[in-house]
Amino acid sequence: MESALPPAPPNASGSVEMHAQKQPKSYDKYNPCFPAGFISKDGMMGTANFTDCYSRAHQLLHTTAPCESGSCSINGTYQPPLRGAYYALDNYVDAISFLELPEDVTLDAVEAATAELCALNDTAFRDKYGDKPKDECFTACYTIAMLRDGFHFAPNRSSVLFEETVAGSPVSWPYGSMVLEAADYSSPSTVFDLVNQHPQELAIGLVALGGALVLAGVAAFIWMVMLLRRRRSYHTLF
Repeated sequence: MESALPPAPPNASGSVEMHAQKQPKSYDKYNPCFPAGFISKDGMMGTANFTDCYSRAHQLLHTTAPCESGSCSINGTYQPPLRGAYYALDNYVDAISFLELPEDVTLDAVEAATAELCALNDTAFRDKYGDKPKDECFTACYTIAMLRDGFHFAPNRSSVLFEETVAGSPVSWPYGSMVLEAADYSSPSTVFDLVNQHPQELAIGLVALGGALVLAGVAAFIWMVMLLRRRRSYHTLF
């Protein structure tokens, strides 16, 4: 079940300063994720609208795509049940760190901090964050949309930990990729697919394995007989 979009917060009051060397005469491109009054190098003007920015991030997930399994996350991809705690790494941690929130923060708290960030005009943004990138509003909105609307984490529980280490060891996306590959190779569906696709090769392999086991058994039997004969001759001498 998708979460309803939160109400739009009021824009921060204060003077609007154009932050660009050359200001275009007209603005036919607007970006709700940029601070109000900020003008990008390609002439896109910020409007500081949290609701519109969040809506754009939400649309990227394609949560209305057909779901054949009955339980899907983004773009109709199967979503298994959520159990236990989860770690959010890399860009998720960057978004939470920019908002100066703790690692066990709830998504409701992330949303509240994001709404304040996305309401800043250009002057207020630079007074608080200096020359840091102006796309942090979108990054935070995308984080909320992905975790809440995409993966369906509860917004009022700390079921996601935003940190770069697990059990004291630093991890990143290759760790998750390795786990995914291991799960694919060990899943029953993968084994059955291999049997169905290569039945003759599998039969030949099983026959060869059986023959090798028989030869190994015969060799072990001969070795045991020779060993027993040696032991008998040894005791006979003494």
